[in-house]
Amino acid sequence: MADSSSAHVGAAKNPSNDPPSLLGQLFLLLEQSGPLKLSFEDLTGISYDVPDLRLRTDHRIHCGEFCMLAKSTQAGHLGCIRNKLACNRLATRRAEGFRGMCHLGLTEWVEPLTYHGRVLGVFYYGSVLQRGTERAGRRKIEAYARRRGIDATALLAAYARAPRVSAEELERQHTRLKTVVALAGRIIDAHGPPLDRYRTEMSATNFQKVPPLVQAAMRQVQRHYAEPLTVERIAAALKCHPDYLSRVFKQAAHVGLADYILRVRIDHARNLIGTGKLTLGEIAWQVGFQDQSHFNRVFKRLVGVTPGHFSAHPFDRRIDPAPQSETSD
Repeated sequence: MADSSSAHVGAAKNPSNDPPSLLGQLFLLLEQSGPLKLSFEDLTGISYDVPDLRLRTDHRIHCGEFCMLAKSTQAGHLGCIRNKLACNRLATRRAEGFRGMCHLGLTEWVEPLTYHGRVLGVFYYGSVLQRGTERAGRRKIEAYARRRGIDATALLAAYARAPRVSAEELERQHTRLKTVVALAGRIIDAHGPPLDRYRTEMSATNFQKVPPLVQAAMRQVQRHYAEPLTVERIAAALKCHPDYLSRVFKQAAHVGLADYILRVRIDHARNLIGTGKLTLGEIAWQVGFQDQSHFNRVFKRLVGVTPGHFSAHPFDRRIDPAPQSETSD
């Protein structure tokens, strides 16, 4: 596939003819039992090393009609990212599941995959409208639209089409989700991967050990990666000298701040490529690159293949795990 701004990355939802993994088959079975959508946010890279955990793209991010509409603009995409970051932090801190409503009114279960005391990832199950919460959801959408200065009509129309589920049905589905989470743990047991491989110095469980200045810098990157962002801008926001920030960040994170910015952008780009709904040029812009050729070069340097090749072979290579305080959608 050509790496051009006009090239759509269709077929990325099912980029290979390989049969679904064991976890992928469980996802399909669970989704057949009701209207809830299921996805898994891999926080550590465990799914790349355990083939039975590998998932197609529409099971790694929120790909429902409403979610894709909400993420169709740069501002909307960032809003969804920030909401998921908050959920990931909460799930990791609690190390237990919870049910909640997103910033745009959809309800879902959030369930961490905990293995030997480490949260390796987070399952999301829902993207539905819980009966009785319609008015609250519409208010959320209208408030969001006012803050962004956008017309809420399309979002409200998509929200009205979202599947409606009772609170009782959500409870029944949660029991099934917990079974999938338990089976994922058994799959990891069967493969016996070395646990030390699945730590990042900036993982949510170790985040408090990081100097506050580095924590703040990483939050700046995670929240503003799609905007023009440099070490100097981050340092100015944090009221410190860029050289000092770079030195402290490198010592704590074992990666330079400028490189960390690129890694976060490319990690988001990988997820967007998999949706098959955006051109490579649109993806480059959404994750903060003004020049697609620069995006292509950075992507190949960090992932090992071009964006077009990655869309067809998502498990050939992967980014070296970058220290993270938070994760992405």
